[in-house]
Amino acid sequence: MNNPILRPMTTHDSQPVSALIVMAIEDLADQFTKATKSEDLSVRLQMLIDTAETRFSASYGLVIEDQGRVAGAGFAYPGKVMRELTQNMLNQMKTVGANYHGEEEERLISSKEADEDEYYIDNLAVFEDFRGKGYSRKIIEAFEERARTEGFSKISILADLHNPNAKAIYLRLGYVPDRIFRVLGHDYDHLVKHL
Repeated sequence: MNNPILRPMTTHDSQPVSALIVMAIEDLADQFTKATKSEDLSVRLQMLIDTAETRFSASYGLVIEDQGRVAGAGFAYPGKVMRELTQNMLNQMKTVGANYHGEEEERLISSKEADEDEYYIDNLAVFEDFRGKGYSRKIIEAFEERARTEGFSKISILADLHNPNAKAIYLRLGYVPDRIFRVLGHDYDHLVKHL
């Protein structure tokens, strides 16, 4: 019998969660971390999960476990702190040799993914073996409850234009696309739900 467990993310989850981040944002992970090898990427993402006040900090994350394994994860935080969390993330990456040339750092920091008055769901992903079980929905609903508790009246998420399956999940949950965001060279539907 399958009894999935939804729980707060801990730093002990950093290895599987780092793989889920790469699944969710693909080459954007390379842009943020400046990793040139997959081993470096994993180590750097794990470092960000273990570090307070970055977009990938465990304190902003939830995981869902299935049979003792992390099956999926996501992060969520107020849109108004995204710039600060991104700056903190880049500062942490600089401590391990990341070098952002010219205007690259400002481009990463100012890339818009959510409005300031929204609670934003970031980097939601479920491992392929666990898809089709409603785990994304469970994570999203938990973030919606967190957003309500923190006093937000709307929540948002991005769906890659090339990922209609993700968008279909969000639409079924009551999210409505309102515009296209271009994020670091990729186009995404920005979907919003009023709480």
